[in-house]
Amino acid sequence: TIVSLEPNGFGAVLVAFGSPSGLQPLLATMAELTRLPLTSYSTHWEPLQQTMVPAGDSATRFTAAPAGMVLIPKTEYLFRTAGVEIEGGCDSARDEWGVCCPYTTRDAGAPHCPGDA
Repeated sequence: TIVSLEPNGFGAVLVAFGSPSGLQPLLATMAELTRLPLTSYSTHWEPLQQTMVPAGDSATRFTAAPAGMVLIPKTEYLFRTAGVEIEGGCDSARDEWGVCCPYTTRDAGAPHCPGDA
């Protein structure tokens, strides 16, 4: 089998005995999400506007996941995260996009920007 990838592309190879449950819908979704080549997208980065929305009643318990979501049962998890942030050092003096420090208040518990005294 030959797998072709476009420049700067990425892919995955699945080896399974039989067809895992839910594989065909996943493959259909991924085919739709990747139907355009990466070269059809602009290389110019622009931030997307984010808007805070009310979370609603967090006390509501579900016995099944809402449509399009996966129910994660209540238990104790060891959660670790890591990442590579595209914003860099966040020099607010050179932050033309407004992604470095969008917080305009210093309420208790609000994040602080690099360089805050």
